[in-house]
Amino acid sequence: MKLAILDIDGTLTNTSHVDTICFTRAVAETHGITEIGASWANCPHVSDSGVTHQIFLDHFNREPTDADVSPLKTRFFELLHEHRELDPAYFAEIPGAQRMVTQLAQQEDWVITIATGCWHGSAKLKLAAAGIDVDRFPGGFAEDARPREGIVQTAIDRARNHYGIGQFAKIVSVGDGLWDVRTAANLGLPFVGIAHGERAQTLRAAGARHIVGDYHNLDGFFDFLNAAEMPRK
Repeated sequence: MKLAILDIDGTLTNTSHVDTICFTRAVAETHGITEIGASWANCPHVSDSGVTHQIFLDHFNREPTDADVSPLKTRFFELLHEHRELDPAYFAEIPGAQRMVTQLAQQEDWVITIATGCWHGSAKLKLAAAGIDVDRFPGGFAEDARPREGIVQTAIDRARNHYGIGQFAKIVSVGDGLWDVRTAANLGLPFVGIAHGERAQTLRAAGARHIVGDYHNLDGFFDFLNAAEMPRK
């Protein structure tokens, strides 16, 4: 049995833009911080928990507590809900993503786990908007770790437990970000990139060998899953 690790923002859903809008506003409304660009750019761990940690180090010279994070998460999720009601286009799927997940889940030799830098609440909302039930699959989320490597490893461990498989024949990470390529390389995992244009060039320069723009050509995507190799460092 083989395992596909699926990212969310930019990989299954076209939600990177609305995520940034809502997260930035939530930080401003709950903690009075109106400029987080530098923290985002300098953050070593691109996840909701990692960025929050960096913001508090930069602005308050301390790590965030649960009392700091809880209202931020609540407001962030509220804003995502509001934007979804305002314009569902904010939460469009990457073309063909829902069909891809459905067909991949039906294949006899593949199973799925989710690994995302999102907190679980926002991951569930985004996937639901795209017609994908996150609770159907095991996963790793921003609550589990700040580093992407920790999130991905949690997703793998939960997949082993969920599917009752001690060792997968192959594990492939599917993502759209530079951090996804680096995480796959750090963990020694084959990788398939979801990107086009300059973003695809960035992934290729980082060592990704198999890249598709979306899931219109499912046969081609599944061929890449089976052929996927580790990124060249």
